[in-house]
Amino acid sequence: MANEELVPRKLVVEKYIRYDARKKKGVVPTDMTDWDWSSADDLDRRLDSAGFKTGIIAGYTFWKPISLPQSDLANCAVEIAILPGLPRALGQLVGLPQFETWKPPGNKEWFQRLNGGGDYPKEWPLILRPAVRIEHPAKWYVEDGSGRAICFFRRLIRTSDDTSRAHGYLGVRPDAGSTFMRTKFPELLY
Repeated sequence: MANEELVPRKLVVEKYIRYDARKKKGVVPTDMTDWDWSSADDLDRRLDSAGFKTGIIAGYTFWKPISLPQSDLANCAVEIAILPGLPRALGQLVGLPQFETWKPPGNKEWFQRLNGGGDYPKEWPLILRPAVRIEHPAKWYVEDGSGRAICFFRRLIRTSDDTSRAHGYLGVRPDAGSTFMRTKFPELLY
């Protein structure tokens, strides 16, 4: 995982909103200059009212830009509902029929590109946080982008590609003022 300078929550939230709005053919809020970027709870309210995911995205004050090779992706857990009943860490899914044949529902813009051999665009950031105990042995959890992570990792495994990277952000400074973090992920408030 590449080491780069930390970036503030505002930058990550804005990039997430731009990508998610484009992906879902939604609208980027025009009034984000009025948002209180120092308050995770206010950001959660604003994100919710605009139709975006809340919680972790507002629950970290600083994020680390990351570049994930195959070996790091193997240590990422994904959303349990995507492949129910299977391990959550990508590295533990290799060779399982459900993993090998999984496709996202609908016509996702990223599926053909990531499954078929394209590079991972920086404009499609994965949003990661440290894994909690129930997600171990994974080191990280893909909070946004589990489907993209599965497709890209699977392609890297199939082609024995050790050079291509997925891009995104890893939450590194949790916000103790976040109600979401205090109630849902107190173990991440180290």
